[in-house]
Amino acid sequence: MPVIQSLDREGIRLAALYNARAVFEGSTTSASAGVTDIIDRKLRGGTGDHVGQWVLVVSGVRDGDISQVSAYNETTFTLTVRPDLGGTLANGVDYLLIDEPYRPQLVHNCINQAMHYITGKAYDPEEDVSLHLNGFERRYVIPTGSFDVISKLEWRVKHGGTKIDPCETGWTQQTNVTQAFDSTQRREGGNSLRLILAAAVAAGDNVASKTISSLDISKNDRIELWIRSSVAAAAGDFTLRLTSGSTTVAFNIPALVANTWHYHRITINPDDARSLTAVVTVVIRQVVDIGAATLWVDDIKAMENSSAEWEEIRPHLWSIDQEASEIVFKPEMGTIPYGLLKITGGGRPVLLNADATVSEVDPFYVIAMATHLLLRGNPEGDKGEAAAWRREAEMRILGMTPMSNKRDVT
Repeated sequence: MPVIQSLDREGIRLAALYNARAVFEGSTTSASAGVTDIIDRKLRGGTGDHVGQWVLVVSGVRDGDISQVSAYNETTFTLTVRPDLGGTLANGVDYLLIDEPYRPQLVHNCINQAMHYITGKAYDPEEDVSLHLNGFERRYVIPTGSFDVISKLEWRVKHGGTKIDPCETGWTQQTNVTQAFDSTQRREGGNSLRLILAAAVAAGDNVASKTISSLDISKNDRIELWIRSSVAAAAGDFTLRLTSGSTTVAFNIPALVANTWHYHRITINPDDARSLTAVVTVVIRQVVDIGAATLWVDDIKAMENSSAEWEEIRPHLWSIDQEASEIVFKPEMGTIPYGLLKITGGGRPVLLNADATVSEVDPFYVIAMATHLLLRGNPEGDKGEAAAWRREAEMRILGMTPMSNKRDVT
């Protein structure tokens, strides 16, 4: 999808109203005396002008207040409005004065109608690499909230990473911990490291450690590992600690759902990375006491994210189970490869229900379509101009990159 200059609802609304020649941008030049007064010495017009126009406050503590002009005094430059504003306006508060056919709620509705119209034609691009394929599963839960459609799956066939430890042999259990290597609960190789933590393991205690041959991982930017816990754990309840020379760097392990394998990718701070030139010790530490639990750990790596090479999984080899919200690899796929999974797709554009909400699709399409709807809905609007703005909106749609092979997630 081409890069677009983003606009929020406030900017889109103002552009559409200017296109309809239906707005004046004002700013108060004195504080108001009451909740029905707006004073702007730069506003032009005679007494009685502006009656029926809408006022929308767009700055200050009353930002978002809507009212309608009931009178204007050219001598005092004072607009009188009904209903009351939510409070008095200070000096320097910005407001819009909008022609009567285009009440602010209508403008917002037209903006969201434009968003509804584009749904299914354009998507907010999304990419996710939180899932890792393994040879034990053919179904993978789609990351929550990321995708409404998926168009492509790829798996990481090559990477410039360094294996820190495969978790097959050689770890040392710590006090109140029973260690074993588990050939049943595993994700890579023949075993995983299993650690049974007694309730006596306290906060701050090391759980297991291993001395390894010196590794230089200073060029890497991710730590990746498989981990599973018999009980739920919050982010940071456990850390993975790497010691290089006199420096130890602790990496917070993200949250764990009970009895679920997680493939976690943890960012390495560049300053920390530069110190990891001779890693010789790996430690798993319990930071917060979670009580008696069993941990499984497998395939600890340091990775250089930009070095990844990806291979597309052909579309006929996978499907979407919409009811379960899962990716399903078909029997024709054969053995599921071991590698990080990249999901490419998109989300339906969000509705612009607040001024600060940024459009996830081409904002100039939204402006054009909203302008068309506003002019078309005004009995005195220029219908030829409305049609021209509709054509502009349709041209903007044609300029959007279509998403091929899209499959609905729900």
